[in-house]
Amino acid sequence: MPEFQHLPLFQVIERKTYNPQRGGSEKSDQVIYNLEHRQQHFDNLTDQIDTVRSSWQATLADRKEKNLPPLAAENVIPVFLQLDLAKDLESLKSFGIEIISEEEDGYIIGANSDNFRLAANRLEQFLNESSSKFKDSAASILKIISDPSERLKRVLSSGLISRWDSIQDEAEVTVYIAISCYVRTPGYPTKGPDQTEERYQQAVARWKERDRTWQTAQDNLAREREDGFERIINQYNAEFVSNVSRYAEFDDGFGCKIRISGAGLKDLALNYPYIFNIEEHDPLLSFQGTEELQNLLELEIVAPLDDAPTVCVIDSGIQEGHRLLAPAIDDTLSISYVPGDNDTFDKVNGGGHGTRVAGSVLFPNGFASTPPNIQASCWIQNARILNDQNLLSSLINEPEVMKLIVDRFYPTRIFNLSVSRQKPEVYIHMPIWAATIDKLIWEKDIIFCIAAGNIPKDSRDPNIPGIQNYIVQGNNYPDFLVDDKAKITAPAHSCLALTVGSISDTDFQDNDLKCIANKDLPSSFSRSGLGLWGMIKPDVVEYGGDMVIDKATNSIVNSNPQTSPNLIRSTRDNGPAVGREVVGTSFTTPKVTHVIAALQQLYPDESCLLYRALVVQSARIPLAAQNIPNFIKHFGYGIPDLNRATNNSSRRVTLYNSGKVNPRHADIYLIKIPQEINRPGYDFDVLVEVTLSYKAAPRITRRKTKSYLSCWLDWEVSRMDENLESFKERILSVLEEDDNNDVNEQVENAVEIAEVAAGQQNNSPFNWSIGAKGTDGKIKGVKRQDSTVQKDWCIQKSNQLPSEFMVAVRGHKGWEKDLDKEIPYSIVVSFEILSAEININIYEEIRIANEVEVQNEVQLQAL
Repeated sequence: MPEFQHLPLFQVIERKTYNPQRGGSEKSDQVIYNLEHRQQHFDNLTDQIDTVRSSWQATLADRKEKNLPPLAAENVIPVFLQLDLAKDLESLKSFGIEIISEEEDGYIIGANSDNFRLAANRLEQFLNESSSKFKDSAASILKIISDPSERLKRVLSSGLISRWDSIQDEAEVTVYIAISCYVRTPGYPTKGPDQTEERYQQAVARWKERDRTWQTAQDNLAREREDGFERIINQYNAEFVSNVSRYAEFDDGFGCKIRISGAGLKDLALNYPYIFNIEEHDPLLSFQGTEELQNLLELEIVAPLDDAPTVCVIDSGIQEGHRLLAPAIDDTLSISYVPGDNDTFDKVNGGGHGTRVAGSVLFPNGFASTPPNIQASCWIQNARILNDQNLLSSLINEPEVMKLIVDRFYPTRIFNLSVSRQKPEVYIHMPIWAATIDKLIWEKDIIFCIAAGNIPKDSRDPNIPGIQNYIVQGNNYPDFLVDDKAKITAPAHSCLALTVGSISDTDFQDNDLKCIANKDLPSSFSRSGLGLWGMIKPDVVEYGGDMVIDKATNSIVNSNPQTSPNLIRSTRDNGPAVGREVVGTSFTTPKVTHVIAALQQLYPDESCLLYRALVVQSARIPLAAQNIPNFIKHFGYGIPDLNRATNNSSRRVTLYNSGKVNPRHADIYLIKIPQEINRPGYDFDVLVEVTLSYKAAPRITRRKTKSYLSCWLDWEVSRMDENLESFKERILSVLEEDDNNDVNEQVENAVEIAEVAAGQQNNSPFNWSIGAKGTDGKIKGVKRQDSTVQKDWCIQKSNQLPSEFMVAVRGHKGWEKDLDKEIPYSIVVSFEILSAEININIYEEIRIANEVEVQNEVQLQAL
């Protein structure tokens, strides 16, 4: 164990229920106008419904005339509408409209199966104000869009939209399809003020019994829609790209990968009402670089310990017999998923790809200065998915293969995926590949490290511009990094994985060439965030080198040995065993994987959530980042540090705990700060860092983190003058966001303004870097609770630290209606003395104070 190992964080309140104080929402100007002009709004919606209805009848007649295959349910009409943002989406059910998916700006892809009879009834009630419950509901339906092309723009990826009119009917297209099968279930019972505990528990028991019935209905609906979908595509002789299971299944929908004719694709996109996303297959490429001669390395690699962690490398295969890798290879489960090629060898020309990745997991810092003998830190397993061109075959179904790999290699817990799509997309919903990884992480105690993706050196595809293309067009570094076409690519959006970018480790230049990025700045090839819905992506970065540019022309871009990492390479081409030839986020990702493996070795019985939290807790953003606008989009939380992740010092102390919390519950932890640190005479700088890591079940038809996940968590710390009782009272009476999170954020902001006016926030000593509002931290435009790993930090004067530092982990309701389902998490808190002249052993001071005082004086409370 390290000399300064991490300390336990003591819990003092366990799963304490807090009572939601719900606030109303103000009506928008358009809703007010609709209420004041009922006849006009009634006429508008009625005309729009009539147009949609008649258009659908014309479509059915046209299909019959052209002898097109029958639809699964011709009475189900595709609907595209806009709903006021303050309105609960679920209210559309009362209009007979099923929600297929939630889009941006209040747009909804829906379906109607009763020829709009219920909608007509609700409109009459709106016009005549004849129902106390529904008389105003229609005011929030802003419009129903009759033009099918508008719905199509939301269903198709940008690449498919751009070439939609040129797709020939007979052409074969490989696409990913996402289909909704959502069953609305009533909310968890709420205890009434006069209801006895016995009666309430009886209501909960009845709800749970009905929930099982609803789950059966959900499964039946999924099978029904799968059958209907297959009946349509079979008419076009479509084929599933699948070896085992055709569908990746989620709580509210399913996805698949198929090969289908252009005619069949158009029919599905326009007329199958339950589809909400179609994306074209995208092959995967890696950088190709230049060679260098190998300096012979006289060293011996010793096999890892028998109980060392195991890392599964999902890539292009591995040269398992390589003399620098062989002792660490666990080949018992090696497998190739490349169609028609069962060889697990790395066949990529120019030194391989997966071989380099595996070497970087074992030796993240290369071989610049090494002892004669090195013991490998972990075992390497080999799952090959890329072919000899370093491409992903269109015959591979990525979500299915992810599940096959996790199932095959489990109980391996660490998976390195230095693979991503070439082309970035503007996603509204989580891509199926990324969502499948999230689901696997939710179901098992595993972690994925995923590459953020690479901007190519040069490109002939305008949808995937390269570094050289940007520079020639006058879009210079670092400006082009924020271009939409330079954003991270799937599956790097994964909500629960660690996504890794790259920064430069050199200021190299000579008479002819110079490194594009200076040291500690984002590599010119590293794709940027943010991720979906404001998530901080990449999560972290590592040193991965950079490209060089010709000084004279300022346009010729190339890799260079002086700016490339030293990596183990495949010797299949008779090249050297080690070389500086290539750069890419592919090779920064395994450096982070190496840290995770070290944490598993140190804490083998802890959750992967703790490993993720400690990696992020150890990360620091370099000083050079201040030269980059919106630097968090490129750096995430910064560069992880193996020593900080696994160890402390006399100047730094880290405390951690892991637990589970329900929605509408909170856990509270306490750290005693001894007077030796915060006494009035002292005024030195202390870095305070807090990281929360959690996971929850995903679903695919909704947008935003709080709707994508079954439950979401956040954290809050105590104020200067709060004791345990007052902090508990504040936390347990806080507003709880309900299904309409946008509205409740407005309410929460109003509460904050009221607190400021009352002088209740002036005693908060912590000026966090990110904050919870998007405007209250030093870094604007991001909110820590939009991510599932939430780090924040500040530099605090020692005499402003409270005597009792408390942190609460709060559970909030997502889409899951069963509020008894627990959400696992890990919470980490660190204090570090920054003032060099101070000679206080903060590690020992905190350790002693909390071992004695917290354990002896504070008794764990539970509801």
